[in-house]
Amino acid sequence: PEAYVVGQSFYLPEASESWSQFTPRVTVQYDFTPDIMGYVTYARGFKSGAFGLADTNAPVEPELMSDYEGGVKTTWLDGRLVANVSAFYYDYSDLQVTVINLANQLSTLNAAEAEIFGAQIDLRARLTDNFSISASAVGLHSEFNEFSSVNANYPTQGVRNLAGNALTRAPEYRISLGADYAVPIGANELSFHIQSTSTDSYFLTPFNLQEAEVEASTNVDASISYEMPSGFRVSLWGNNLTDELLPTFVNNTNPILGNARVIMYSDPRTYGVTFGYRW
Repeated sequence: PEAYVVGQSFYLPEASESWSQFTPRVTVQYDFTPDIMGYVTYARGFKSGAFGLADTNAPVEPELMSDYEGGVKTTWLDGRLVANVSAFYYDYSDLQVTVINLANQLSTLNAAEAEIFGAQIDLRARLTDNFSISASAVGLHSEFNEFSSVNANYPTQGVRNLAGNALTRAPEYRISLGADYAVPIGANELSFHIQSTSTDSYFLTPFNLQEAEVEASTNVDASISYEMPSGFRVSLWGNNLTDELLPTFVNNTNPILGNARVIMYSDPRTYGVTFGYRW
């Protein structure tokens, strides 16, 4: 059969680029007592620039982030209770954001500036030798300080100013509760674990439209494990026991493609068995 040759115009012109960045991290720690420690941290983060497979424009610039964080870590009751509190502020420049372009392709752009700030609390308590519980809560606020883009689903609206919009996949709160219980059976151990995570609503695109909003949800995971001194372990587990079907990608294609609505979902309720060996 005759060979088919793709024309040279199909390929993007050859290009290359390189980036480098100094990313220091400085932490100052002070021990108020042997069980109470305070700290402050400054760190500089760097995400390399890149060429997008579907982008014909110049490469996206590197993303830079300044991280300011402070907190207190404590232990109580001879180590049976751990309580940690922290606050943080992330200052982004050239934040890399993925959007659908007018050709209905995924395209990565640089938002000029964005920020996230919030606080987190973590608690772990061993109530008995066999039973322990944990809890964590995160509250945050995120927004683009400078960013303009065209929504490919509504191109007639032109360039939109997205300053003040929340960042993608950034819920205002997330709360987790967990419990673990272990039962000795001779030299073996039978353990139970359950974890519940409640997440506030969030957006899948920087345009913050209701059609791409993921509703608040609660997810429950659980497992039962049996472990032998030899290192053999078998676990029966179930994830997303509440069977929450949450969108992970939402896009209304442009009118040229018939305004089709494309939605991808997270995994539904899932069960499984895992066998392992530790040595």
